[in-house]
Order: sequence, then C-alpha cells, then structure tokens
Amino acid sequence: MKEFQKILEAAGYPINLLVLDFEAFFNIGFRMGKYKDSISLTEYVMDDRFELTGLGEGYVDETGKVSRNFYKPDAIRAYFDAAIRAYGPGLEGVTVGGQNLKFDCLVLKEHFGIVPKFTVDTLDLGNMHDPKGNHDLDAMGKEWGAPVSKGKTSDFKGIHASNMDYKKLEVYCLTDIDITTYLLMVMLPAVMARPEIEMPLATHTLKMFLNESFDIDVGRAKIVQQRMMLEMAAAVTKAGKVMGVDYGHEDISKPTIFVPLFTEVLEKHGEKMPMKQNDKKTAMIPALAKTDQAMEELVCHPIEEIRVLAEARVAVGGWPGHIKKVKNTVLQAQARGNKLGGSLGYCRGKTWRWGGVGGINQHNMGGRGRAGRGTHPLIAEVRGLYKAPEGCVLGILDFAAIEARNLAWQAGQQDLVEAFATGADIYSEFATELFNAYVRKSRDDDPPVLYALYALRRGFGKDNILGDGYGMGGDKLYQNCYINPGLRPYFDSGKYDRAFCHKMIQHYRHKYSKIPEFWGKVEKAWSFVTRFKHEERIVNGNLRFYHKDGATFIELPSGRYIRYPGAKVTGGKHPSLNYKWAKGIWGGYLTENIIQSESRDLLGEAIVRLDQAGYWIALHVHDEVVLVLNKSTAEQDLASAIEMMTEVPGWAAGFPINAEGKLSERYCK
Repeated sequence: MKEFQKILEAAGYPINLLVLDFEAFFNIGFRMGKYKDSISLTEYVMDDRFELTGLGEGYVDETGKVSRNFYKPDAIRAYFDAAIRAYGPGLEGVTVGGQNLKFDCLVLKEHFGIVPKFTVDTLDLGNMHDPKGNHDLDAMGKEWGAPVSKGKTSDFKGIHASNMDYKKLEVYCLTDIDITTYLLMVMLPAVMARPEIEMPLATHTLKMFLNESFDIDVGRAKIVQQRMMLEMAAAVTKAGKVMGVDYGHEDISKPTIFVPLFTEVLEKHGEKMPMKQNDKKTAMIPALAKTDQAMEELVCHPIEEIRVLAEARVAVGGWPGHIKKVKNTVLQAQARGNKLGGSLGYCRGKTWRWGGVGGINQHNMGGRGRAGRGTHPLIAEVRGLYKAPEGCVLGILDFAAIEARNLAWQAGQQDLVEAFATGADIYSEFATELFNAYVRKSRDDDPPVLYALYALRRGFGKDNILGDGYGMGGDKLYQNCYINPGLRPYFDSGKYDRAFCHKMIQHYRHKYSKIPEFWGKVEKAWSFVTRFKHEERIVNGNLRFYHKDGATFIELPSGRYIRYPGAKVTGGKHPSLNYKWAKGIWGGYLTENIIQSESRDLLGEAIVRLDQAGYWIALHVHDEVVLVLNKSTAEQDLASAIEMMTEVPGWAAGFPINAEGKLSERYCK
C-alpha cells in the first residue's frame, strides 16, 4: 500500500482514487477567476450558457497503478452512468480527488445528480501546508516537483465544443490530471494530520457548499443593499455640511483629492496627517485605511471637522465591500432558486480555521462583543437574510467563551478553569475586585441608574476576561474603549482614562499570572527550536515545539500542528522572531495562534460528531454551528446537539467546555 493510501485508509476512505477534471467553455464576460468581468463559481455553473467541453479522469488502483482517460462531451453521461454502476450512486467505492472540487462537484451535482461521498482536494492540502501560499495548480505543481508543467488555459478561451481542437484539449486536460494525481499522492502523506478528523472535515466543508441549506430573502437583501448605499452617501453629505462644501463621492474616495483636502483640515487645527509604511516597506503613505489605528482614533476626534471627514472616508472605504457582499449573495442565491449553502473555505489560516470565500464571506456577518466601534446595525442585518427552509428551523449553537476557557486550561490557570467549570460569574468577580465594590449582572427590576452601573462595570470585567489573554496593552484597551460609542462619553467626561485601562490590564495579569507566564514559555520554546534546529521543547506537557524543513512547528494536544514557514530568529540581546508571513512575533501572538487552533479543533471534532449523527449542518462561524432542524422535533434535537457539542475529547481532559443554543427562523446572533 502506498503512503497516500495509508492516509486514506486511516480516514476511513476508499484507497482507490478517482481524479476528475471538467473542462468548460469560457470567454470574456463569462468566466470565473480574478478578472473584472468574472462571475462566481455558482453563477457560472448554473448559467444557461454553461457548456462542458470535456472531462479528464485519472484512476489510481489499490496497487498504486495510475491510468487516465479523456472524454468528449457526448461521452460524459455514459461515463458517469458506468461509474455509478461500478462505485455506487455517490461514487462511494472510490475517493474522488481534484483541484478546487467546489467546481467539479457542483457540476457533478447539478448536471449529473451525483454528490461524492468521499473527497480530497489539492486546494485543501495546499492550505494545510501554507494557507497564504499560491495554490493554483501550476504553482503547486512547481513547488512540489510535478514531472510535467501545466498548459495554458487561455488557449481555449471562446472555443465551443463544436469548434474544439480535441487533440490539444486532451493533452491539456490530461496534463492537469497528471499534476493533480501527483500532488494528491505526494501531499497527502506530507501535510495531512489527524486524517480521521481532518479529511471528513474537508469533505463536510465541500458538502456544506453543495447543500442548499438556506432560503435567501432576496427582497430584504435588496432593501439592505439600498440602505447601505444611502448610509454611505449620508456620511459624505454630513461632512460636506460641516465643511460648507458640496462634496461628491470621489472627493472622499480618491486619495489624490482627499489627502490634500484632509491634510489642510488637520493642519488648520495644528495636527499632521498620520503616516504608515506601504506594504513593501519602501515608502511612507497616509494611514487612511479604516483598520489603521490612527484612523480609528480620528473617527472619534473631538474636533468635528476632522471627525466627519474621517467618518466619510471610512464610509466610502467600507460600505462598498458590504454592498458588494449583499449583491453577490443575491446573485448567487438567484442562480440556485433563491437558495444558498454554507460557502466556506477549509483551512484558511495558520490555525486551520475556516474562512469566508466566494465573494459573500459568510464568516463575517457582524462583530462580536463591545470592543471597538462595534457592528453597524445594517451589517448585522445581513445574517437575517438567511432563512430556514420550509418546515424547518435553524438551531444556532455557540461555545461559551471558548477561547478564554481554552486559555485558562492550556496555561494552567486552575482557579479560572474551576470558575468556568462551576459556572461562577467570572466577569462580575473580576469587576468587583477592580472597582472594589460589589458588581453583579443587571436585573430587569433594578432601578435604571443601578442597572446601568452594573452593566457598565460588569462589561469592563467581560472585556478584560475575553480580551486580555493575548497580551493586549493598556494603550490598546484605551483605544478600544474610546472608539466605542457607548463607552466614549465616560472617557470624555474624565470618569475613566488611560490610566484606568492600564490598571485593568495589570489587574488581569496579576490575578491570572499563569497566563503571562505562558506567553513567555511559548516564546522561549519557539525561539529555541528555531535557532537550534535539531532540538525540541515541550511546554506545559502537551505542546511540542520542533523545526523541520525550514519551518518551525507547534504540535498541539490534538496531534495537529501549526506551521511557521521560513522561521528565523535574528538579533542578539533583543532577538526578533520572524517567519515568512510576519515579523516581530512574540509569546502573546503565539498564544493566540495556539488557543485559536485548539478551539478550532474542539469545534472540528464536534462537527464530525454532529455530521456522523446525521445532523444537517448549514454553516459554522468561529465558535458557532448552525443546524437545520425539523420543526416538529427541533427542541429535543437542539438539546441533543448541545450535548454532542460539549463532549470533551481525550486530549482535552479537564477542559471546562460549555455551549448554549437557540432556535430561530432566521440566522441571528
């Protein structure tokens, strides 16, 4: 048995591999990709103009022998009829492989009525290896030493099946099959971890996209889109009224116009344009992106002229992205009869968390907590566009404070672990110590003044418990508080100030001293194995640090890993920890990676359990899972799902896990 087949077997997948690659007509105005005229994969496959021009097939049998074939359009249906007879209606007798299987499997489902049971995608394997790398077939083939090079897709632009040079297309298609087959055979043993969990999760992610789990409220979506456009225009109009100038959209959106305009206003009030390095670190440019710290401060500036111009700039920079997301949601839903699945990308970051893809980013439909400016109500309304199918209701399950619980457990902060496990009101306890006055949850029968006081003070406790675990400093906490509309008046009045924020940070680090101690441990371990490449270090008994093939790894308690390619330690007395995608990392950064990875693994195992139990999983976001439940049994099904969510795997013994859930006709927080 070949090494890649051992991985398939460990996952419970068939060891015979069927590699598929559909070829289809494309042209300017009707194509996928990163062109200005591109349409989404969903729109492309479901369009009346969609036309298959060929199919490439590679087959690897149980001995590892590879065969390949090419089929013209008029032979494809007969091929799949034979495949169903040989492997079953879901091709369950083989593992179906490919590059970007969302495309090939959507074609299979919509045009041939086949949904493969077992799948493996080279795109997913590429993301496991390096989520920020180039994962097109040509790039991965070169990186992994494929024996052949990919042909030019552009050679077939605008050519229908009736005019196709099939000798040329066959060579092109079978070359893609050769590269894809090679990558699957080489990459599976090289990058796969925990195949019994990760391969089902990757297949689940694909099937979540294929399933039409949500009815999309297209009418409401169009209204939300219009209101977003009005909100953007209102910010520009407001700035114009304050400045006494009739601004147009381009006056704010175009840097060549806005930068001189804003510079003049800043200098008028004795301030300078904030600057930052460009992406290539070759020059200084104005720090005007909505995520720049300076811009976050400017939108809360006490001088109205500065504030409204900054708000207008953030509006014209931010709203178009939200508007486009809603527009794309409508277009893709209309292509599938006003329905959508869960469109996520598997393993989209170093933590292997999922990410939003397909131009609709279902992983970003509203913020969490009260840190920073919060979420605009219009953005939060996007969730409500997703409705349960007829006769069903959505079951929305959420891990409770999963990262804070995980951090306490991993760092060995046992008092905090026990407090979470016993259901103590940790936020109130922290706030009581911080303010040296009793704090509890507000109650509906509290007098308004007391209700507001408890809510405010307990909110500070919650902000610190949930936000301080990765090394946030007092200045950053102050910034988060100051730009929050609900908290800023307390800071403007002098009731709270920067010193108060530093006090909160110090109280957290003193009270939970094992956590900052953990930052130091992981930083030292990462630095040591990166400098001394044949050594390894164990932290807290369950984290293994080692270096291999130019990358530093952290092996997690689950058996999975975090990979840092190009890891280096530079400098002497004050060394800098760097890797390919980030410079100057430290213990707090590494801690965040570890905790988010472990939390993701807990979620992943819960998803596998729910999936194997037959639950219809529509979507999952961060620490939340959305199920489609039959209305008649929804209450009991939700309760059972919560029990499954809170099962603690063997590698996480003692973890104080908890989850809660609710039922809703529409997706909501």
